[in-house]
Amino acid sequence: MKYLIIITAILLASCHYEPTYNNLLHIKRGITPADLSGMLNSEPEHVHNFSLNGRQYSAQYYIFEISREDNSDAFSAIMSSLVTDSDDEEEDTEDAEETIITRSHIIFLFNNHALDYWGFLYDYRREDDAILNQIGTKLYNLNIDEPGDSYE
Repeated sequence: MKYLIIITAILLASCHYEPTYNNLLHIKRGITPADLSGMLNSEPEHVHNFSLNGRQYSAQYYIFEISREDNSDAFSAIMSSLVTDSDDEEEDTEDAEETIITRSHIIFLFNNHALDYWGFLYDYRREDDAILNQIGTKLYNLNIDEPGDSYE
């Protein structure tokens, strides 16, 4: 029993967790960076502290899993067409399963240690608020790479 507990603890510690849209449902303006990390069960990938018009800001970049798409049918069809010979004899192929995971940063903006705004980078630049537009331009000029897609 003792070994089972140790193995379970090691496996849990090695798991990588990425927040999803569902985690955004309970986030409210005014929470602290520590509260956000606890709610998301994750730490920011990047933190950029800056001042603008005499106010202190912290932009915290979290990686979110935006979508998962099971691409096994399309992938299998392509692979099957590549291995089929001209006499319509199909070779035995394993069903290849592939999941495409789309990830992106959601940027949480803290003003004096209180959450003020969150969204994708383009959200900051398309807001009617002139301050958020300036912040969006500042964040855009940092050239922080998006995490992109991966395959499982």
